[in-house]
Amino acid sequence: MAVSLDWTPNPGPQTGFLACPIREILYGGAKGGGKSEAIGPLAVKHVTQYGEHATVLILRETMPQLRDLMRRVRPHCLRAGAKYNKTEKTWAFPGGGHVIFGHLSDGVDPYWGQEYTLVVIDEITRSIATEADYLELLGSLRSSRGVPCRVVLTSNPGGQGHNWVRTRFMSVPPLTVQQDGNGLARVFIPASLADNPHLPPEYRAQLEQLPEAERRAFLEGDWNAFEGAVFRLAPGVHTWTWAQFKERTGHDRPPLEWTRYRTLDWGYSHPFALIWFAVDYEGRAYAYREWYGVAKDSKGGFVPNDGARLLPEHVARKVADIEAAAGETGKVQGFSGPDLWGKVRGDFGVQGPKHAEVFATTGVHFTAWDDSRVQGKAAVHARLHHEEGEWPGLILIVDPSDPSTCHHGARTLPALEYDDHRVEDVDSDGEDHWYDSLRGFCMARPWRPVKPKKPDGWRERQAAAGSDWMTS
Repeated sequence: MAVSLDWTPNPGPQTGFLACPIREILYGGAKGGGKSEAIGPLAVKHVTQYGEHATVLILRETMPQLRDLMRRVRPHCLRAGAKYNKTEKTWAFPGGGHVIFGHLSDGVDPYWGQEYTLVVIDEITRSIATEADYLELLGSLRSSRGVPCRVVLTSNPGGQGHNWVRTRFMSVPPLTVQQDGNGLARVFIPASLADNPHLPPEYRAQLEQLPEAERRAFLEGDWNAFEGAVFRLAPGVHTWTWAQFKERTGHDRPPLEWTRYRTLDWGYSHPFALIWFAVDYEGRAYAYREWYGVAKDSKGGFVPNDGARLLPEHVARKVADIEAAAGETGKVQGFSGPDLWGKVRGDFGVQGPKHAEVFATTGVHFTAWDDSRVQGKAAVHARLHHEEGEWPGLILIVDPSDPSTCHHGARTLPALEYDDHRVEDVDSDGEDHWYDSLRGFCMARPWRPVKPKKPDGWRERQAAAGSDWMTS
């Protein structure tokens, strides 16, 4: 039974996607390409074509995400005369077919042993972590009535399933039909922002502001974007010497009037990372001191990613001494991760005090930071971002004559790479302890530029220097 959907697909990939007869389709790439909007018409077309023998399953990762997709599909089902069962989350069509909604919060097991003629998984890389789970779900793609069965996937790059999806679909050029060992066909149809003329111009501008890898992935649909280095530090821009600090701010060192912070990523067998920050009147942060608890070899050289194995009481006393010598006692607010609040075992198998309590006995206090890794990475990128001729929101003081400045930060941050499994996150197998400490600060104090509270000539000096400061 033919149904008028009162909907016209965008020319190009969206039209091709709806017309594609291939059994297994990945329709993905840039955000805003019209992928999710095509799911409703695709499902209704299948049900009206095959009638009572058609059962469509539409999946998302979680129930909140599914609700948004259900809202998009609803108008198309209503136009086709379908009736909705709220309890079953199912649309029943006049010809006898069904569209069923589900989510994957409990994995693929709830759908095992069922019979679906069309399975649609929106945002596949965020919904199913492994190819094995995906293939298990495909065991329910079958028809006892001869309906041609299909599985349709949509996705942007990124997410826990990024690598297996890329490997499965992108070993050949886009739009090239592949045949697996059983003769089953699959194809990748790329989507781009330009394919959707209905998006406002500000949507592109919003994506343009993302960090480089995310911009390439979500604006350009680049499935190779999350490879290689995560952060890039430009000398003279993100890293300054004390001479550059004085030239640009007019101060030899951060004034004590600036707000002070201290962050700690605790480690014993792995390095711990203490960083001190001073925040100026514009909200810009200067990482001006570090203590990186890393082991040393017999020649006094650092052993990467091996901890100094110092007890928390030793570290606490030294932190208190450092701050007292700098006149900072009582002026520094501390943040730390969850390790500082975990219970530790004593020599006799009894529960000892939390590390945070040990630090507090010396007057060194910490507040727990938000430990979200992906959001934390975005917060670090936000502080490192800068426009031509402007200072970034985070500057590392790295001075050859001052070993207390952030040499380990400058060493380890550029060496970090994206995780192979959580491709939008930093690989935690790398030396990420200094980064974790920095991430905690950036989450606790996100970059929100403010107007200067005190006129001290900074902007005049910056204007006089023009963009030359970036290369000095």
